[in-house]
Amino acid sequence: MSPSSKVQQESWQFAHFRRWNVYGRRKSPALPYHDQPQCLHSLPRQAGENVMSVEQAYNFRPIDEAVATSGLLSEEQLAELAASGYEAVINLLPKESEYAIKSEEEIVVGQGIDYRYIPVDFANPAEQDYSAFVQAMKSCQGRKVLIHCAANYRVSAFYAMYAYEHLGWPASRAREHIESIWRPDEHPPWGRFVARVLSARGAES
Repeated sequence: MSPSSKVQQESWQFAHFRRWNVYGRRKSPALPYHDQPQCLHSLPRQAGENVMSVEQAYNFRPIDEAVATSGLLSEEQLAELAASGYEAVINLLPKESEYAIKSEEEIVVGQGIDYRYIPVDFANPAEQDYSAFVQAMKSCQGRKVLIHCAANYRVSAFYAMYAYEHLGWPASRAREHIESIWRPDEHPPWGRFVARVLSARGAES
């Protein structure tokens, strides 16, 4: 992919995301969803251009060699997961979201990849969701796993809390990881939720 094509695609993706808020509702003014650039689902490409890699997914953040996190992946990026070495996927984005790729599970499972679906309501994160995430992470140990949602908001919070509780991250590192992507305090359910989970497990506020 030429540098100019990459810049154009990244600018298009950013412009698309600015039209939405994290709850999945459009910001005004905005074109109807089906008229907006489908950069998060299937980027248009000229003949000969390469498919965008998994690492080019929105807000992609590698944790280590075995774990990576991201926002939404396109169908084509999902289809590249096995070739990129991933053996498990944990998806926190509800299927009802307008961001969701309807065929995601089929695409992932069709590559022989373990698929875990934990729908987390952005407006009301629950401890039972986090507990299910912890169990999914434990079951994926020893395999290369990708964890994603829409924008790596849900995922960054859940993973940081998991790493604090189970991997020895200090609370400061957990908070820094989340805030490198977004600010939970700007979305009150999440600021309270993260603080409650961390404090319940010994972190100072």
